[in-house]
Amino acid sequence: MSALDHHLGCSCPVCRCVSRAAMPLGQQRTMTVEATIGAPAFWKNVDMSGACWPWRGPSNPRGYGRLRFEGRKSYVHRAVYETFFGPIPAGLVVMHVCDNPKCVRPSHLRVGTQIENMRDMAMKGRGRKSNPSSREQSATCRNGHEYAPLNIYRDGKGKRRCRICMKIINDARPRAQSA
Repeated sequence: MSALDHHLGCSCPVCRCVSRAAMPLGQQRTMTVEATIGAPAFWKNVDMSGACWPWRGPSNPRGYGRLRFEGRKSYVHRAVYETFFGPIPAGLVVMHVCDNPKCVRPSHLRVGTQIENMRDMAMKGRGRKSNPSSREQSATCRNGHEYAPLNIYRDGKGKRRCRICMKIINDARPRAQSA
């Protein structure tokens, strides 16, 4: 039996694939999500051939799958999490254990705080500040000037700036003529 067949036909507490009559009142959103996730058309957009189950339907520029229900857009991984594990507690986000934003495999999704999500990102070397090619970790500015101690200053936001580049910019600015 495939995971899809199991999901569409079971009533186990893990999958929460139960009839509407068995659902507690007040979970209309989750019921709508379950109806969406339970539809064969939904699973046609999921490639279940590998370890991750990537979403092949519409996605945003960062790769997170999107779907529309109740007249609004939602992230697919959040809808899948709600279907299999219940509502997402307030203040928590759904994290990808596999670091694949397209993945909708329930065992690869877990909830955590946004702080935990950012720590996970930094520990795994993802994101702007942990990227070795980021400007903050570069040995030179974008124009190739070396970031030597005498050539660096911090602007009002704490960002590292190149003194040579700033001098070139300032020298190129037109000066107000004195009368």
